[in-house]
Amino acid sequence: MARTGAMPQYWFPLENFISREKFQRLKDFAAGRETPCLILDLDVVRSKYEELRANFPFAKVYFSVKANPRDELDQLLRLGVSPDRMSFGNTVK
Repeated sequence: MARTGAMPQYWFPLENFISREKFQRLKDFAAGRETPCLILDLDVVRSKYEELRANFPFAKVYFSVKANPRDELDQLLRLGVSPDRMSFGNTVK
């Protein structure tokens, strides 16, 4: 069955998650980059890490590296990170 009339406009409560200004900066930064492209806001990562530590003071937080981590593992070892503190898997998909 064919639709008639205008398609409803999509609406998303962007301001519940990020300011329009910050969203525009992210869009500008991503423009022209190859995809897939993962952009992380380190201020948000830091804030969420601190929030996690505050709410789970008894938990040990580990750093995860990507699934094929040869260079990353070498770098972590050079930085003195113990292998038992490393997780081998991609948690960002």
